[in-house]
Amino acid sequence: MTNALIGATTLFVLVFITSTLSYRFPRFRAVIEPQPTVLVTRGEFHQHFLDRERITSDDIFSAMHKTGIADLRDAEWAILEGDGKIAIVPRPSRASTSDAGAPRPLGGS
Repeated sequence: MTNALIGATTLFVLVFITSTLSYRFPRFRAVIEPQPTVLVTRGEFHQHFLDRERITSDDIFSAMHKTGIADLRDAEWAILEGDGKIAIVPRPSRASTSDAGAPRPLGGS
């Protein structure tokens, strides 16, 4: 029982110390807190970042499936967030981008 108490207390103290240091010192926070990593840009993998983060293409395709994207070319960005989740940003459709600069009629006719 005492070994468990010592272990739990040690963990709580370490968490408290790191949170206090990261609050008071921005440089410490930059070292401790993870930064987002771009894994896919405009439908193309960044293999170096995939290897560094140990992410497989299946992980990205699974995240794409959850957002309703079936083809890698339809993904503008895939970003590994600091919490370990993969955020997928879909590419804008060509119809919406071609109409974006077109003037719209003001009247109801």
